[in-house]
Amino acid sequence: MTDPKPRRGMPRALIYAAIPLGFVVFVLFLVLGGEAVQEDVIPGPTEVEETE
Repeated sequence: MTDPKPRRGMPRALIYAAIPLGFVVFVLFLVLGGEAVQEDVIPGPTEVEETE
């Protein structure tokens, strides 16, 4: 008896593997993009406390 051939096994497997990989890439893009924006922010003036 021969093994049955999957009709659409490979493309479906690639889609199932690409979904989590795409999610991980998207999260890394957001995290690294957020860090780049934080570095570009110019700090505002700081308050100086007067001592008596």
